[in-house]
Amino acid sequence: REKKFGPRTEKNVKNSDLTILFGDHNSPGSKLTMSLAKKHKKPILVNPQPADIKAIMKSNKKFETINIAGNRPAKLAKYYPNGIEAILNEGFGKRKSETKNRPIT
Repeated sequence: REKKFGPRTEKNVKNSDLTILFGDHNSPGSKLTMSLAKKHKKPILVNPQPADIKAIMKSNKKFETINIAGNRPAKLAKYYPNGIEAILNEGFGKRKSETKNRPIT
């Protein structure tokens, strides 16, 4: 799987200013994402609460591109039965996106 998703994961981490990872931090994909964030010296939040997102957004760093990563929705439901949207909305403040959702590449 790493051969299939590894290049995409690395591109997503490299091209973002911050990665927010949701789900099982021991899964192969999560371990890869965390490893790549460290390799490229990129900040990463793992299973953050809204206060964690608010705190990092108030830091002196400017985050223009944020990579939201994690497990498949079925696996995420185990950790976030109500989804991650509420955490993101509270953490960032609910507002209209400046850009439309882009397909995963």
